[in-house]
Amino acid sequence: MNMRDYAGSTPYTSDELAAFASSDIEVQISAVRSLGCELAAFLVYVCQTLGIPARTVRDGKAYGGLAFLTWSMSTMGLLSIFGDSMTLDEAQKAVLQPYLRTAFAYDPPALLYGVDPDVGMLTPLNDPTIPDGDKGAAIGGWVSGYYTAVPDIAHITPENLRARREERPPALHMMAPDEYERIVEPDNLLRSCAAMLQVPQSVRTSHFRRTFLEADTVLPDVKVVALWCDRSVWMLVWSAKVLHELLQEQSGLGQRKRNASLIKIGNANHVYQWDDPERMVQILRENI
Repeated sequence: MNMRDYAGSTPYTSDELAAFASSDIEVQISAVRSLGCELAAFLVYVCQTLGIPARTVRDGKAYGGLAFLTWSMSTMGLLSIFGDSMTLDEAQKAVLQPYLRTAFAYDPPALLYGVDPDVGMLTPLNDPTIPDGDKGAAIGGWVSGYYTAVPDIAHITPENLRARREERPPALHMMAPDEYERIVEPDNLLRSCAAMLQVPQSVRTSHFRRTFLEADTVLPDVKVVALWCDRSVWMLVWSAKVLHELLQEQSGLGQRKRNASLIKIGNANHVYQWDDPERMVQILRENI
């Protein structure tokens, strides 16, 4: 399913975009909740109409059921589902509970975890040398670059990230012109994605922490697998560090941590699903 505002999906109205940037935090929370509700409605549709088998466990191994993956900014929807107890209604929970088994968070930016890392580096959005009219295309090249690989979580430091270099042309720049036109919609990065990032850091942090540290609140048997790519741009790599540190924490009294794992995809960048789809699917299969 394509994210709202992208080809084949329903464009956001001006009022819907304005809600993300509202001066009323409750309106902003409701806007994020709507994003999660739309994703959940699609999952409910799959469970009710496609005849998939229910989730079962035999000899300690899971079979059947449904997994879903959110990529990049759409991970805000995943965090809304599991981090906001009001996103799913009881009817949706009842439908999803027998089926939903795994949720993949694929290479989200640290911003969605409520962290704006101060590593001494700019993004195309806040780089004053890039004209406003060129920022959308610049973001596409930035996020699809292949940077020096980060060997492990311990090496995710400001110093190491600043020392990395772009080692091959951005994947989007290597596409044939007709393929690029079909896939890439740079203006949306400045439209819906920029609007979504107006949601306060406190809200994003709350959804992030509740997703991983308060599993009993929403669909407690669903595991979350976060995938990080060692050659992605620094803003995306930093999210792995943030989640790793959170997973070391203990849940509060009476709370249960969610079954969660953090998986590195080696020699991969943010659009790895286009560069090596067979390996990407195999990685998903191994971790489902």
